[in-house]
Amino acid sequence: MRILKLIAVTLFVQLLIDLSLCTNAFGQDPLRFKADIEKFKTASEVNSTHLAVFAGSSSFAHWTFLQESFPGKNVLNCGFGGSQTSDLIYYANEAIIRYNPETVFIYEGDNDISYGKSSEEILEDTRELIYIIHSNLPNAKIVFIAPKPSQRRWDKGLKDKYLEYNSLLKKEVRKYKYVKMVDVWNIMLDKSGVPNKSLFMDDNLHMTKPGYALWAKKLKKYMP
Repeated sequence: MRILKLIAVTLFVQLLIDLSLCTNAFGQDPLRFKADIEKFKTASEVNSTHLAVFAGSSSFAHWTFLQESFPGKNVLNCGFGGSQTSDLIYYANEAIIRYNPETVFIYEGDNDISYGKSSEEILEDTRELIYIIHSNLPNAKIVFIAPKPSQRRWDKGLKDKYLEYNSLLKKEVRKYKYVKMVDVWNIMLDKSGVPNKSLFMDDNLHMTKPGYALWAKKLKKYMP
């Protein structure tokens, strides 16, 4: 009997370890972003009139000249680098809802794919995020920027994973009148069909000003 109990305890402990490793592997602990979130402006510091919030991972966080890209517009950058869709779900209030924006731009999925999540898993999180935002901000427009192509991800053999998810995301947003998707894939490729080096920094992942200029041109029509 004692042996059976010992085996049961051992298996339980191993299960906890496996779950912990799985959590770390997929980057699911949102508390790792607490310091980043605390740097965001409070709701009282933000004018919500015709506000566009940009929430998502480093492709937004590195857009430090966001206002310059949209002159005369009321924009707020709530990007936090390394985040996944599940992290934005966790911090939806802090990064989006409390500001009562008219339009919400979202960039997630890039890190999700890199960490090994399947397209269906990411899509499920995306549905939850849409539900949370719309439930709290029923009049807000939601605009997803589909994950971009980058040499860093291609070197990991993830090109097809990106194309698969982007295709599913495109189909998903058609189900909602208040959700749109902006596809930046083709405009970020060169004539040979690979990521345009001039649009990326030396890390082959994050973008240069010319890259953001392309994004701004595509997003302008969705600005409030």
